Order: sequence, then structure tokens, then C-alpha cells
Amino acid sequence: MKRAMLLVALTAMVAVPATIAASAATLSSPSVTTGGSTMITNTGATVQGTVNPEGQATQYEFQYGTTNGYGQKTALTSAGAGTTAVTVSAPIGGLISGTKYHYRVFATSLGGVATGADATFTTTGTAPPPPAVKPVVSNVTASAVGTDGATVSGSVNPSGLPTNYYVEFGTTSAYGYQTSPVSAGSGTAAKTVSAILSGLASGQTYHYRVDAVSSAGTVLGVDATFKTNPPPPGASRLALFGRTGFVSPSGVGGVLVGCIGQTSCKGSLTVSRGGATLGSRPVFFVGANDGGVVHVSLNATGQAMLNRAHRLRVNVVVTGGAGQPSSGVLTLVQFQ
Repeated sequence: MKRAMLLVALTAMVAVPATIAASAATLSSPSVTTGGSTMITNTGATVQGTVNPEGQATQYEFQYGTTNGYGQKTALTSAGAGTTAVTVSAPIGGLISGTKYHYRVFATSLGGVATGADATFTTTGTAPPPPAVKPVVSNVTASAVGTDGATVSGSVNPSGLPTNYYVEFGTTSAYGYQTSPVSAGSGTAAKTVSAILSGLASGQTYHYRVDAVSSAGTVLGVDATFKTNPPPPGASRLALFGRTGFVSPSGVGGVLVGCIGQTSCKGSLTVSRGGATLGSRPVFFVGANDGGVVHVSLNATGQAMLNRAHRLRVNVVVTGGAGQPSSGVLTLVQFQ
């Protein structure tokens, strides 16, 4: 008798899971269709569809975006647990005017998930212009490297906007010098550009890069280096002499520079204070074993500073000839 009762109990324990499994096997996923779109404006629309829960508690949402990869969705909303199709809809906003959007309906329940076919609509209004693209700088090299100069070349793609380029250069990666801006046009293809650097010190390593600027922004090129050739035997060098320079009220002054050696010297001169350039002389010449006053014009910043103080301590650098640049701290005196 006890054995018979045990068999009945075991049979009942096996029968309950089998019933649950049979019930689960009958669950059906929702059925959906993507409908039309209404109330389309510059920034929004209402999208529609149908959902049949197939007897299971079901939620739905609309997926949407500017491609059929969607990327955005509405909030999950209940579609009930009925067995007939119900009409569903959702407003979507924050859209871009004049733009085509893709959308579809999506539903989920214990029975599974279902997605509707892709559909599209286009918002009203005018599409905004595409975002501006910065210029692209590439293939920068240095060639024709001599004792006092080099040519820097590269490619600049203006990306469809009027673009200027220039070369920054100097003895460190902080540069300090740059060529005058030159137009690279406004095309959409890479354009070969170049700039000649002169007045450099011989046997010196220089850093350089090509920069490009347009209304989309400024692109700073990659830092690169070259080394100028050493001076020939017996080449002359430039030297800065004296500790005082005199400047007229109009901003024209002079400093004493000498050329030491058997050949004439070609150089450049820069006046600065606190890292700010106050004036420059791009090119000057001094005869062999000779010297004299090299004139330089102060810029507006330099003139303003000197007009206030009448005496101004500045840093002067002379570059050119053989050897390293010659520099010194001079006092500029304004005379009336």
C-alpha cells in the first residue's frame, strides 16, 4: 500500500513540470506592422503601427534615426495582452529639418520579440548645411637644405573653404618664426605648397611645421626637423656689438652688427621682450670684416612700449653667417 502511494506521488511530481513545459511551448511572439507617419514638422512627427500581443502581456516602442541602423527609440509602452491587432503610435521630436528619417515598430513579450518593416518620412523645412571641415596638412618635407636656408614643402587640402597656410620654424619646437600666410585656395583636393626659409644659422638643427587656417579652424602640422649644412672653412660670422640702440619717435632704430671673416654676411635681426616680437629686419648685408648700424622698425607694440618708458631693455638676436645666432640684451633709447 505504501509503495503504491509513493508511485502516485512521484508520478504527480513529474506531471507538473511537463504541463508547464507544454504551456511554455505554446507561447507566441507578438505580431507587428509598421504604419504611416503624420503631423510631420521641421522637428518632429507621429509614427504609427499595429501590434497583436498574441495573448501575452506585450510592450512596444518605435525605433528611428537617419539610417536604417536607427539609434534612437521611444519609451516602451504597453500594448495589452489581447489576441487582436491594436493600433499604436508615438510622437518623436528633436529632429533635424529637411532630413529623411527611418523608423519601425518593435514589440516584446514572454513569447519573444517582433520588428516591423522599415519605413521613412522626411521632415519639413530646409536641411542645415553640412558641418565645416578643417583643412588637412600632409606629406611635409624639407629640401634644398643649405648653410643658411631650406625649402619646406607639403600638401594642404582646403576641404572646400578658403584656406591660408604658413610655415613655423625655429631652433626648438616652440618655433618663434613663421613665414607670411599664403592662399591654398578653396578646393577639395590636396594642393602642393612650399615656402623658402632663409637667414638661418649654419650647422644648426631647426624644427618646422606647416599650419593651415580656414573659417573651420586652424590645423597645426606635425613637428619635423632638418639641420643646415656647416659653414665652409673660413666663412664669416655675424656678431652683435654694443649695449645701446637708439630709436626715433617714428619707431625706426638701429643696432651695431659686425661681420667677422673674409666673406660678406647676410643676416636677419629680431627685437623682442618677454617673448613678444617688437620689431624685425628680415634681411640685411654687412661687408667682410666690416660692421655698422643695422636699422630695424618697431611694430605698434614696440612703439607703444617705448613711448611710455622712453628707455626699454630688449633682447636682440642676429641670425646668419657661419656659426650660431648672436644675441644680447640691449637698451633702446628714444630720442626726440
